Amino acid sequence: MTQPESVEALDRLMREYQSGSLTAFEALYRALAPRVIGYIRAKVRDDARASDLLQETFLELHRSRHTYLQGSSVIGWVFGIAQNVMLRHRRSEWRRDQHEVPTDPLELEAQASSGATDFDVHPLQDALDHLSSDSRATCGCGTSKAFPLMQSGASWALLRLQSGCGAAERRAHYAPRWKEELIMTELNIPASLLNQVRGNLRPVRPLAPPSRRLIGLLPLAVLLFFGPPTYYEWRENLPLLPAWTSWGLSVLESLGGVALMGLALREAVPGLAVRTRWILLAFAGGVLVFTCVSLTTAHVLPTPLHNPDAAPRLAWECVLMELLFAIPSLAISAWLVARALPTRPALTGATYGLAVGLMTDAGLRLFCWIDQPLHVFAAHGGAILLGAIGGALTAVMIERIKYRRLRTLANLSATRE
Repeated sequence: MTQPESVEALDRLMREYQSGSLTAFEALYRALAPRVIGYIRAKVRDDARASDLLQETFLELHRSRHTYLQGSSVIGWVFGIAQNVMLRHRRSEWRRDQHEVPTDPLELEAQASSGATDFDVHPLQDALDHLSSDSRATCGCGTSKAFPLMQSGASWALLRLQSGCGAAERRAHYAPRWKEELIMTELNIPASLLNQVRGNLRPVRPLAPPSRRLIGLLPLAVLLFFGPPTYYEWRENLPLLPAWTSWGLSVLESLGGVALMGLALREAVPGLAVRTRWILLAFAGGVLVFTCVSLTTAHVLPTPLHNPDAAPRLAWECVLMELLFAIPSLAISAWLVARALPTRPALTGATYGLAVGLMTDAGLRLFCWIDQPLHVFAAHGGAILLGAIGGALTAVMIERIKYRRLRTLANLSATRE
């Protein structure tokens, strides 16, 4: 089979799979699993863990099959999902390690030296008795030869027993299951995975391309542009501003937000993510647009405050007014993140938040008559920054919840075997 034919065949199988074909999923698994497991093993050196990640990848593939854009690269999309699963697994492992094991080497050394003189072997023996024979062998503490080492550092040994041996016991639990199911080859679909797919194989509606989704969000941009001045009032010195300064610069800032929104929509689709440096350049471009618009308006029509004591109050009013329109828009962005599968949820959510902040500030400029740079950068810029932070935190929280559900689904599949 030639490369173009294979690409077309995979795309055809994905379309059938999205329509509810179990046969198409089986064919996709047999075609893609060897490539995916090779990609995972290049990142993860543990074969048992790589096999678990392979099943989690295809479980996520099944749950997110609507995110495949028909006509695009199936392999790139699947590798994007695999990267997403590995990154989420790595973050989960890091959080668990932080919770179970102290990270300060001085603290570990102090714990080891403090228990070296008066070591009581009975708690350690009791902990060993609760472990299976395979776990004791894996930990290297299944024989009496381990006790001289443990006596040299009681607390350290007990700490490692509670964390490292627990991880080894989990690996020992998962490895036999995968060895039995895969039988040393990835062409056999695990029964647990097949049961999950068979139990939820309803047809799905494919996700629209980022360009079409962006067009669907244009009414939101229009609402954020005309909403603040219409709901509050138009700025009192608007007639004194040239049209290119008032309307032109506001439109420019709003278009900058729309462009960032399109980038975030693309970033949220597996296989379409851009490099991090391009996202950072887009962030810098958004900040530059906001800075140039603010400084240009202040230069064309300087409007200092008549009562400097009222500056803090007016700044807080502008922040609250801008957030009143930005927060509901961030809820829409959160829904878009939940519908897709971003590999870097923090960056994707921050891009959404920055885009919403710029579009909202473009409308607020037509209401707020204060063009003093300190007020604009502190109040308007602060609201935009809060929007970006809120978008990042929301996206991370949503992806964490989705990953917990995925792990629960994988564990449930294992217990049913």
